[in-house]
Amino acid sequence: MLADELLPTLPAAVASHTLQSLIAGLPAPVPDTPERRSARNSFAIAVIADMKPVDAAEAALAVQSFLDGAHAMECFRLSDQPSLDLNAVLRYRACAIKLMRRADKARRTLLQVQALRPRLQAQVRPAVRQEAPRPAAATLVTDREAEARRQRAARIRALDLRVIETPPTRH
Repeated sequence: MLADELLPTLPAAVASHTLQSLIAGLPAPVPDTPERRSARNSFAIAVIADMKPVDAAEAALAVQSFLDGAHAMECFRLSDQPSLDLNAVLRYRACAIKLMRRADKARRTLLQVQALRPRLQAQVRPAVRQEAPRPAAATLVTDREAEARRQRAARIRALDLRVIETPPTRH
């Protein structure tokens, strides 16, 4: 099956690169057999497809989230080996916890980007009708900066500060 059929929300080149990166980054299954590899790959692709990335940036976040989670599970599996000493077990588990946090952060970031998409598209559409198109990210940053400046100016006015001039001092 072609990459663009597996990830229909992505352009064909992005889908192909996404799947290559995903498969290359996965830990080996245990035991490492062709059937296990096929099942592992199918599962990974299904999870990425369920995340519904629509561009390269979202695809990268989806892959990062999945791979960090997969490697965290591998670290947990390695920490359960009976021949390990306590320090090795603790190192594997600490690594797994860090990877799970990274996976969660990447997933949250992806969800935030996807939640912003309709608002960004709504901001871009009126701008296209009225004037030359601005990039959606620039529109969002500009609006945020303008609001931050308005709030900062209001806080300064609320302080009602007076400037007191002091005579210059000699050193």
